[in-house]
Amino acid sequence: MAIGILSNICNILFNSLLVSGIGYQGLGFDGAPIGTSLARLVMAIAVISIVTFTQYRSKKNKEDVPDILPEMNKEAITEYLRQVVDWVGIKEFFKLAVPSFLMQCLGLWAFQCTAILAARIGEKSVTAHGIVLGLGIQTFMIPATIGVATSIRVGQRLGAQDALGAKRVCYTGIIMGASAMSISGIVIVSIRNVYARLFIDDDAVVEIASKIMILSAYCQIFDGIQAVCGGVLRGTGRQNIGAISLFVSYYLIGTPIGCFLAFYLEWNLLGLYVGLSTGATSLTIFLFLYLYFKVDWEEEVRKALKRVETSDAQ
Repeated sequence: MAIGILSNICNILFNSLLVSGIGYQGLGFDGAPIGTSLARLVMAIAVISIVTFTQYRSKKNKEDVPDILPEMNKEAITEYLRQVVDWVGIKEFFKLAVPSFLMQCLGLWAFQCTAILAARIGEKSVTAHGIVLGLGIQTFMIPATIGVATSIRVGQRLGAQDALGAKRVCYTGIIMGASAMSISGIVIVSIRNVYARLFIDDDAVVEIASKIMILSAYCQIFDGIQAVCGGVLRGTGRQNIGAISLFVSYYLIGTPIGCFLAFYLEWNLLGLYVGLSTGATSLTIFLFLYLYFKVDWEEEVRKALKRVETSDAQ
């Protein structure tokens, strides 16, 4: 949280300096991506530094790890990396990290592809899509954070050999995500016309965005459930299932249906969003059924213990 606050402060500062300028002429719009990139660089450096030196201190308390701070030469840094970095575990790390990366990106990329497809429909559709997408990203932060918390709690319960507790955390998180996004959907329907007009006064764009927001409101509950289900998959080390299901749902089901409706039946932007909604619905149904029927929580406890034993042996 502290790193997030620091990054946001840096983002405001860098964007103020580069966009508007203080004591000099700013770069205008070109300064915004530069400022945001610098803020994210600060976040990355802070995270890497904290993780690295926390690991360093932990190792130093147990064994003789060289102190590189006074020297900072090639030999000291090489020995430091040899002692601190778990090179054997890197392969296992990437087995989890790459599918996790795909889980985070595949859904977002599907919406970015929709923006490209919307550009073929017309300028008004692209503008309406931008309005709806911005709102969707903001509301998705709610179940996303619940999903992160659920992932951590599931992992903790499995590590504590509490299969029933892990199962309870799983379904409690799903209920919380669905409940929160149900409220979000009601709010979206209530404010859709006012919200769209905050960005533009074009009646045609507002009308398109308002119609799409009704469909977006319907998808809120599915987003809430699938975000938490994704967190449970990460907590149980099943990221590959999440990545595959995302790809199938959005790219083999949702996007083709959306293109057919948008361009062949001429539903335009509404057709694209019907496709996305179909993908989100199918993804949610699959993930929930998978967790309900395929996950044996007692077996997950045994797998977690085996991972810990393997890690300790390395």
